[in-house]
Amino acid sequence: MTRMRFELAHITRDEVAQYAPDSILVLPTAATEQHGPHLPLGTDAMLGEAVAREALRVAETASPLVLAPVMPFGSSHHHLIFSALSLSTDVYLASINDLLDTALQSGFRRIYVMNSHGGNVDCVRLAARDTALNNRSVIGTCSYWDVSMPELESNGYADDWPVPGHAGQFETSMMLAIRPELVRLDQLPADAHTAPRGAEVTQPGSVIHVHGDWARMDGFTDAPVEPTAELGREFLRIAGASVAKALEEFDTLSLRSMMEAS
Repeated sequence: MTRMRFELAHITRDEVAQYAPDSILVLPTAATEQHGPHLPLGTDAMLGEAVAREALRVAETASPLVLAPVMPFGSSHHHLIFSALSLSTDVYLASINDLLDTALQSGFRRIYVMNSHGGNVDCVRLAARDTALNNRSVIGTCSYWDVSMPELESNGYADDWPVPGHAGQFETSMMLAIRPELVRLDQLPADAHTAPRGAEVTQPGSVIHVHGDWARMDGFTDAPVEPTAELGREFLRIAGASVAKALEEFDTLSLRSMMEAS
C-alpha cells in the first residue's frame, strides 16, 4: 500500500501532470450558511476538511490520494431566512459539473466527492452520474455521516439526537474538537427542536418538503445539550475511518474498472 498524499493547492502543474493519471482526487464539498446562534457559518467547510484530512491520514490505498481545496459554497437557499452565501440549485449543479469536468481535463481519471452539507446531496450525485456517463472516468460520492452511520448507530450515538442534524449535538461537539474558540458556548440554545418533517417520514423512499420548516425550528435541528470536545473527537475518528474505508473500496473498484475498460 502507498502512503503518497498530496494537496492539490500545494503542487505544481508539472506535478499534477505526473500524479493525476494514477491518483484519486478527493474533492470535499460544503456550504457557508447559518448554524444556529452558537456556531460559525463555516461549520460545514471546517468539519468537511477535518474529516477529509483524517480520512487521508488513515486510509490504506494502492493509489496516491490528492486532496482538493474544500468547495465552501453549496446549495443553501433554505438557510437564507437567517444568513448564507448560497448557490441556486442550477448554478450549484453546474459548478460541480464544471469542477469534475476540469479535473478530468487536468488529467485525473478517478474522483471521489466527499460531501459535508445535506443540501448538496442530490446535485453531487447527479453530477457524478453524468460525468461518469459522458467521460472515461470513475466518480464516487458520499456524505461523511452516511458512511459513518453504521458505527455511529452501533455505539448508540444516533439514539438521542439526529445525526448529523444541523447545529445540534453532533456538529457542536465536532466543532469543539477542532475549533473550540469559534463555538459560542454562552449562546447554546436550550430548547429542543425537531428535524424538518421531510426527515421524519418513516415510509422508505418518501420525502416531504414543507415550506417554512427551517424558520419554525429556528434554524437548527436539536438542542446541543452539554456538547463536549471528547465526544467530537470520537465523532471525527469514526467519520475519518469510515470515509477512509470508503476510499479504500473506491480505490479497489475503480482500479479494476479502469483496467477492464482499457
